[in-house]
Amino acid sequence: MRAHAAEYVNEIGQAVRAAGGRLPTKWLDGVLHRLKHQGPDRVLKHLAWLAARYPSPTMQEKLAYLQKREAHMRYPTYQAAGWPIGSGSVESANKVVVEARLKGAGMRWGRQNVNPMLVLRNAVCNRQWNETWATSVAHRRELRTSQRQADSQQRLASALWFLVFWGVRVYRLSHPPVPVSTSPTAEALAEQPVRRPGAGYSWRKPFLRRPPSTPAVPEEACAKK
Repeated sequence: MRAHAAEYVNEIGQAVRAAGGRLPTKWLDGVLHRLKHQGPDRVLKHLAWLAARYPSPTMQEKLAYLQKREAHMRYPTYQAAGWPIGSGSVESANKVVVEARLKGAGMRWGRQNVNPMLVLRNAVCNRQWNETWATSVAHRRELRTSQRQADSQQRLASALWFLVFWGVRVYRLSHPPVPVSTSPTAEALAEQPVRRPGAGYSWRKPFLRRPPSTPAVPEEACAKK
């Protein structure tokens, strides 16, 4: 990572000079020295000040890249812990760790087994076999427990639906539907005689009645009057 950080810092310095800014001759060496021995805090503040004074898309892009990876540039902390800060050992690990285990003569492996194999390979190379194996065993045990719980819930749901289905089936068989012809109510209604309303029933009378008409007077009677 340190080599990549140096490249981005150098490109920011070139962008400042291209915009007309002046930087000391050993500016890059001083910034990288501070980054290695003091960490990224002051360096990022300095680069942000340069980006604000000499704005350009290139400078903003490089600065954003470094700011996003601030946690990866804690070089004093890494060196105190004995970790390498250069990218050379990481890049060479692809050959001495991965390819040495997977590309040797006569070696065969399935695609689905690559990552599990590399986990064990890294454990051997990092001398952390016991810790890695204990973590792997605990993880597999947790997966088995989760799978058993899921299977148990599925079986319980299937048993519940089985009981509901057969419960409804038994209930229907033990309570057959009563035919309409044998119903006591239907028989009683069938035995009752049909009655017709009489002539004086209300609905037989007309709804609107005409007033009684006056008897016609003969023409002779009218002439006499």
